[in-house]
Amino acid sequence: MGALLQGLEDLGLADATLVIVTGDHGEGLMKHGMLGHAVNLYEEAVRVPLLMRWPGQLPRGRVVDGPVAAIDIAPTALELLGFAPPSGHEGESLARAARGEADLDPERPIYLHRRTYESSWVADMGRLYVNGSQSGIRQGRWKYIEGDLLKTRELFDLESDRWEQRNLVSSHPEKVRELVGRLDEQRRRPESDPQESELSPEDREALKALGYVE
Repeated sequence: MGALLQGLEDLGLADATLVIVTGDHGEGLMKHGMLGHAVNLYEEAVRVPLLMRWPGQLPRGRVVDGPVAAIDIAPTALELLGFAPPSGHEGESLARAARGEADLDPERPIYLHRRTYESSWVADMGRLYVNGSQSGIRQGRWKYIEGDLLKTRELFDLESDRWEQRNLVSSHPEKVRELVGRLDEQRRRPESDPQESELSPEDREALKALGYVE
């Protein structure tokens, strides 16, 4: 990042350039028996950095403590640059929060999903068994995760259990029903119909090497 920002300074483009840096996933680091990623929806896998820099336009050193999603990045960048987001986009612009003009809603629900696995033993030298997909929702201090084929259900209080070690499904049935209801509402929403584009053989091989294409 230092080289990138210094390069913009050297070119005289720093004040005219909005820089946004994020990550597409975290890493398990064995907190839940998984060293890598793409298998579960625990915080170490789904919580990633989001940094914005635009000298003279965004306040320096501002830290925003609130729930955001990756789908927020596109409408945020467009609004900051003076463009309207495309119609039907599901994300929320974070532009006002980034400029220090508003706070984020701490109770905004964030929805999570893990790809479907049709095979079973995967990752970490075959020690981790997964099948089907996972869905989850985080709202405020609570986080709920369920697996479809393995029939798993997990509820965590992230304020008292930041590493998600104590499953509270049995002791908080009302909270489970509430979050499952919100998750079901999200799943019933009609899916968008993005325009398909043909990938070149080179692009397809590159995505396959990164694990994004079967």
